[in-house]
Amino acid sequence: MKLNSFQKIMKSWAALGPYNAAQAMCISGAPDTERWRAAIQLGVVSVGLGPARIKNGTAEFEPVSGIVLNTVEKNLAAQIEDEINLPFTSDQIPLRFSLILEPNRYWLLVVYDHWVADSWSIRQLMHVLCAYYTGAEDAPKLRTCQTDFRSTFRNRLGFSPVLTSVTTAARQFFRHRLVWRLNLKDPLDFSAQILLRTFPDGLIQRLAKYAKTHGCTVNDLFLATAAAALGRHTLTRYDSRQGRWPFFKSGVGIGTIVDIRARADRPLSEVFGLYLSFCTLVLKQPEARPFIEVLDEVARHTQRFKSRDEGVKFFCAINMTWMICRFYDKLRLHFSRGNSRFDRACSRSATRAQATFFHRNSHVIAGISNVNLTGSWMHPGQSGPASPLPVVDYLRISPTGPLSPVVFALTTIGPQMSLCFTWRKTALDQYQAVALAADFMKTLEGLVT
Repeated sequence: MKLNSFQKIMKSWAALGPYNAAQAMCISGAPDTERWRAAIQLGVVSVGLGPARIKNGTAEFEPVSGIVLNTVEKNLAAQIEDEINLPFTSDQIPLRFSLILEPNRYWLLVVYDHWVADSWSIRQLMHVLCAYYTGAEDAPKLRTCQTDFRSTFRNRLGFSPVLTSVTTAARQFFRHRLVWRLNLKDPLDFSAQILLRTFPDGLIQRLAKYAKTHGCTVNDLFLATAAAALGRHTLTRYDSRQGRWPFFKSGVGIGTIVDIRARADRPLSEVFGLYLSFCTLVLKQPEARPFIEVLDEVARHTQRFKSRDEGVKFFCAINMTWMICRFYDKLRLHFSRGNSRFDRACSRSATRAQATFFHRNSHVIAGISNVNLTGSWMHPGQSGPASPLPVVDYLRISPTGPLSPVVFALTTIGPQMSLCFTWRKTALDQYQAVALAADFMKTLEGLVT
């Protein structure tokens, strides 16, 4: 597998602390554990996955010797939390599988080291596993990525990819330089907690109608809602002690994950890999403005982002952005002469210096990861082919990592919509996290009641 820039950066994050994502599929009935173990073994081998050896920007996967499949009766949220905080070792497949038993149903949980795959790839892998489990013949074909990023997206990068990278990275850097950041009590504490919440059935249809009425997307609604909720819960950013120019740091930075597979020069429908970019926006005092005004600003930003194909350009500019950040940090340290207690502490620990570098140059307080699975193989409806197994529900869990201390992962399947709220324990305590998630949900529900 050819690693792109985002995957290489994810690997450096994982060297600091676990950067694990997860997906869980709920199936009615009781599982056949040995049959699932055999299906997972066949599925992993068919894709070409195994313990990874990274060399010269390429991940080479060794043959799989055996699949570990744990069967537990633990609470789903507790099991997920344990798994996302457990790092992968170099001799492991960057995927872990568990069966979580509940009355009359069970969950197939896949936890993965995020550099290896995006959400789409894992969902397709789930389809492959279900096909092997049931003996179905219509499983999708998957193979690991064998081409580099620039050759895959060459037509989207303009006449000069290097110039595009420089201008995009510079614009990103200066635009977000003074955005307020959540305080981390311990930058080296990467442990995360999760909250699993479900919305009332049918809410997503009402939100889609509301969004259409106001000329935006459902994801725009999520971004504006998260900004308003975060604004209300981070009023300390107005405290003059936060910085020399506190009025410049009152903005709330929100990021959303962007799937750029459809922008490739050739179809990637059979490629297992990672093709994710990001869109970030800064909103000034979102808690003090009318919601419709905030929503309109978000919608204009995302529409402009899509029309300029900036998802691919930002992806191409990732390395350049971090180069600019490192140059800025070196200048800052040079002129401050490293006299601060913080800088002296970093100089004694390369790990702490790297962790604080990522946090200091993070431009978002929270991230949004939104996926609609209605119409997919898990919920095909009347027009699509039947699912190999009766899928009752589906959850996605996004990691926080060193950049976004808070992540809202929303998943829609039919009339159901769920929220997995992930946060770093060093950024928020349990009470703050529960209150923030509740505010987000209450605001969304209040839009259509």
